[in-house]
Amino acid sequence: MIKVLLLDFSRTLLFPKEAEYKGDLNPLHKELSQKDSYNFLDYFELNNDLLKFLKGLKDKYKIYIFTSGSIQNVSEIKEKLDEVFDGIYSSEDIGFSKRDPKAYDYIAKELGVKPWEIVFVDDSESNLEVARSVGYWILHYQTNERLVRDLNKLLEV
Repeated sequence: MIKVLLLDFSRTLLFPKEAEYKGDLNPLHKELSQKDSYNFLDYFELNNDLLKFLKGLKDKYKIYIFTSGSIQNVSEIKEKLDEVFDGIYSSEDIGFSKRDPKAYDYIAKELGVKPWEIVFVDDSESNLEVARSVGYWILHYQTNERLVRDLNKLLEV
């Protein structure tokens, strides 16, 4: 039985407003934040449709973020994330990268659940394969529509 939904942050829950930008979001944010006139929401946007869907699942599942950096801590979006997510795990904080199976073992142990009770959603197939190798259910994020369909099927909502 699935108890936890664990989602990647960058390019799953947060996107650059410039669709042609293909780089990592944490370094972009760090670079932009050096400007005096920097406004986070001028450059990034939350996936509000997905957040709304996830909020509707909060009564049945614990919902967490697993990300690499710290962009999720920006004050402009923190309150919205706190409404949906029970917590955030960052590779920077836990000391394991998303490509290290120990990261996924650590999170399952911290949450007090078995790996097969967690669904991990990420846009990176290599991260998903690592999570699968320790027993997580995995879903590859490509679009909201596909993710909602696949999650509903997996969770039998």
